[in-house]
Amino acid sequence: MLGGALSQLETTLASPTCASRKTLGDGSWGTWTSAQLATYTAGVLTGSGYETRLASAPGWPDGVHTWVLVAVSQNEHITWIPVEACPEPGSPQLVLGTIPQRIDAQGVLWFEERYVSFADAAEVPANLMPIARITTRKSSVSTTHWTMLMGGASYDPDGAILLYVWDFGDGEAPSSTTTYYVSHRFSTSGTYAVSLTVVDQQGAMATATITLESAAGCGCSG
Repeated sequence: MLGGALSQLETTLASPTCASRKTLGDGSWGTWTSAQLATYTAGVLTGSGYETRLASAPGWPDGVHTWVLVAVSQNEHITWIPVEACPEPGSPQLVLGTIPQRIDAQGVLWFEERYVSFADAAEVPANLMPIARITTRKSSVSTTHWTMLMGGASYDPDGAILLYVWDFGDGEAPSSTTTYYVSHRFSTSGTYAVSLTVVDQQGAMATATITLESAAGCGCSG
C-alpha cells in the first residue's frame, strides 16, 4: 500500500506544470534557500490534496536545512514521507522534489536516516491565493497569425507571481514561463478554451480561462 502511495506522490512531484526546470541559483529562482524551496514544494503538494509539514535540522552544508514531510494514510496509521525540495547544487530542478529512499538487500524500504530525525516540524506558512487574469487584443484570430496572450493583470496579494502556465486548448503541451506574456498560433480553425494558471512563491495556484475563435483567412490578427 505504501508503494502505491509513493508512486502517486512521485507522479505529483514530477508534474511538468510546476517543476521549475531551472538550475538552483539561476533565473527567477535566484538564490532561494532550502526553506523557500521547501515552502514552495509544500504549497504545491497542499494544493494537490496532501497534508504537509516543514521539517528542519541543523548540521547540514547550508546550516539549518529544511525539507517537506508528506502525510500518507495507511488504514488507521499515517506515514510521514520525507521530500527533499532542493536539487543538488548546479543540477537542473526538473521536478518539485525527490523522495530520499532506498531498498535494502531484503527488499525493505528505508528513508534516508538524516531525513527521519529533525529538530523542528512546522506548519506551512499562511498564504493568500493569487489572482489569474488573461487579456488579449481580439477574441477572433487567424490561423496564419501569431496571437499575443497576456497575463499581466494577474497578481499575488501577498507576494509575487513566479510562473505563468499557458494551456492553449489545441492539444499542444502547456507552456511554462516566468514572463506574463506568450505568443501562440492556432493552426486549425475552431473554438479554443485558453487557460492561464499562475503560481506564486508559496506554490499556490489560480486559473483563468477565455474562449478564442480561430479561422483561416478571417483578416484578423492576435
